[in-house]
Amino acid sequence: MLIKPSEVILYRGSDQGGMGLVHAGARCTANLVSSFVQQGHPDSIYPNLYLNSLYRCYVLEELEQGKVKRPPFYSTDFFKIIKEAIEDWGDSIISISTKGWQKRILERSITHRREEGSGIIETIMTKQETRMSQANWYNIWMLRVKRGLPQSHKSWLLKYSEGLHVNNEMLHKIGKRLAPTCDQCSLPDSRTHVFRCGFNKQVTDGFQRLLVTTTGEDVDDDDLALIDLNIPTSLQLPFLFIMVEVGCHLQASRNKNQPINIQKMNAEIAASSKAFLLTKNYGFAHEMTMFWLSSLFAGRKEVVRTSTTNSDSMPVAWSPTQP
Repeated sequence: MLIKPSEVILYRGSDQGGMGLVHAGARCTANLVSSFVQQGHPDSIYPNLYLNSLYRCYVLEELEQGKVKRPPFYSTDFFKIIKEAIEDWGDSIISISTKGWQKRILERSITHRREEGSGIIETIMTKQETRMSQANWYNIWMLRVKRGLPQSHKSWLLKYSEGLHVNNEMLHKIGKRLAPTCDQCSLPDSRTHVFRCGFNKQVTDGFQRLLVTTTGEDVDDDDLALIDLNIPTSLQLPFLFIMVEVGCHLQASRNKNQPINIQKMNAEIAASSKAFLLTKNYGFAHEMTMFWLSSLFAGRKEVVRTSTTNSDSMPVAWSPTQP
């Protein structure tokens, strides 16, 4: 990966558009806090007199702080974490698990921000989320982790929507290329250009027809770049599957500077989608994938539109000459 993703993205939960990685510092602090509370809390069933004295002195402030010397490995911020938990949970903090403490520590300053006075927790936004504040980020986050998608496809969608895939525009910005234009068509090589480049016109035209089919409207570059798409729930899984598969083939074609053999691409996508038939609930995704491949990516001059008024409706093919 040429560019490191934002730290916020690394440690946020997947339901908030993140990768859900374990933050080593938060995990270690959570273990230390949990162990301290479990032994130092007045209601502890594993009492430790020394830790109880520290708890009464620096957390409950029942004793003067000079009475008990604070060890260097228990910082003032360490005790502040426990005090904030008492404000929210009271004496029940003894029941907070290590995972619960880790979540609190993450949401305190790493992935979220806690206001001092009110205690309100706000999500720390990335630069892209701040810049594109008008986007429906909840919809984007949910599409990136759509249930039923293989993990490799979720990873691809995350990198694509966060602008982490390498393109000539990115290389130009960091001084690795003289021009930000596409090697194949000489147009600006932006994030979405891979789906619009004329080098593989039959494939990109098929994908544009798929966008119109599922969304019922022309999608602009900003929405496509973020995957901020209004797609009926029943069509989201097969659409995202095809989007990733087609995107991977287009990227490989650009790297090799060889146009795509659309029949070979369709066969490979069809073979990959058969994995849905092995699942209990996602067999329909294979059926929709096969239908779209045969109607949109086979060079036919017909368009397939899907009604967005009923998310369970099946698409029907219609000729452009029909009203």
